Amino acid sequence: MLRVRRVVYPALVVAIIATTTLGAPANPSLRRPCDQTDQSLCLLPFPNDLFTTPDPTTATGRRVDFQLSEMPRSIVGKPIDPTEWNRNDGFSPGSMILTFVPGLDLHQTWGTQNMTGLRVGGPNDPRDNIADIGRYAEPDAPILLIDATTGKRWPFWSELDMNSGTAANNRVLIVRPAVNFTEGHRYLVALRSMKNAGGSVIPAGPQFAAYRDNTASTDPTFDETRRAHVNSVIAQIQTDEVARGMPFDRSKLYLAWDFTVASERNLSERVLHIRDDAFAQLGDTNLADGVIQGVSPRFKISSVTPETGATQRLVQGTITVPNYLGLPPMPVPDDKVALPTSVPGVGDSLPGQAIPGAASYTAPTACRCRTR
Repeated sequence: MLRVRRVVYPALVVAIIATTTLGAPANPSLRRPCDQTDQSLCLLPFPNDLFTTPDPTTATGRRVDFQLSEMPRSIVGKPIDPTEWNRNDGFSPGSMILTFVPGLDLHQTWGTQNMTGLRVGGPNDPRDNIADIGRYAEPDAPILLIDATTGKRWPFWSELDMNSGTAANNRVLIVRPAVNFTEGHRYLVALRSMKNAGGSVIPAGPQFAAYRDNTASTDPTFDETRRAHVNSVIAQIQTDEVARGMPFDRSKLYLAWDFTVASERNLSERVLHIRDDAFAQLGDTNLADGVIQGVSPRFKISSVTPETGATQRLVQGTITVPNYLGLPPMPVPDDKVALPTSVPGVGDSLPGQAIPGAASYTAPTACRCRTR
């Protein structure tokens, strides 16, 4: 993973947004860009409720709020358009958690550096949490992942980014859920007693340390308005750990944050609208009864070509179907079918808002059929 250290200044952010061809969002966020508690990359730690905004119209009460200036950029410096992500009311249930801990050694951190055995140093090394997911439940587990709704720890495994193109001192910590996160729930993440290869504890970054220790910061990028929220996250983690009889010392925290998982409604409503609207146009308005109703889409056969010794036929023609895509067809090879792209009719609506119906589209189609 390519790592770029960055500092974002307010004037620079204004210049970036003003000059980009994508333009500023209709309702630009007032929060400061990036999370300064992990200054290695702008969108770390991720996922992160700092990159959301309150929205009472969504099922979770939040909405993703990536700023244009925060997004990864192409080789020519153009940022990714965050519009599609910003329609969601949380992050993916299968999100992997990412952050950077400089000098992190997971064997030292998990206390498995002295283990011996046949598999040590090989595939599924037993010193790795990736080889023993059950370590997530240990009383002194250095990584905590907690469902804020239930207060229970969530199973995961941890690893470092071992991509061959990633320098050893730039490896991002990856925490992967062993079970997908529950839709609509909020989760708490805590890293504590992170250690380097020598077994020394890695100190927290100065900005998180100021939140954790309730001390002042003279860093001009420090966001004092986040202090209450960070403290509430730490307090909830402590309450949940104490309730299950686990030790907790906030002074050992390296980093802590929270994130919200997208709701079932958010994840499904647009595609369910497409399904229901398409069937309704064919005459089936009650899918729950399991009874096929209505008529098939309109189709036209333009040619039938014998193949494979006359035992197989290539049938070509067109079929008229509801069209939920809006941009012109993309260039494709001659033997492929060109389809329109993008989803303006469906995609332009936020969760809970009305979604337009669809026009029709006559698409080329082909099938190979065997004769009896």
